[in-house]
Amino acid sequence: MGGFFSYPRIALADARKAREAAKDLLADDHDPSAEKKQAKRATRNAGNSFEAVATGA
Repeated sequence: MGGFFSYPRIALADARKAREAAKDLLADDHDPSAEKKQAKRATRNAGNSFEAVATGA
């Protein structure tokens, strides 16, 4: 019988690397959460400009 939800699996080593990267950002006075949101927003809006929609790019 399968589970109800699929839990995203991440290797412990990858989780530790991500933690270290976040700690480095904090040490440089950058908010890791804000950086992640900004990157997500940039990729989501990359093809939604008027020019991209008008030219079909």
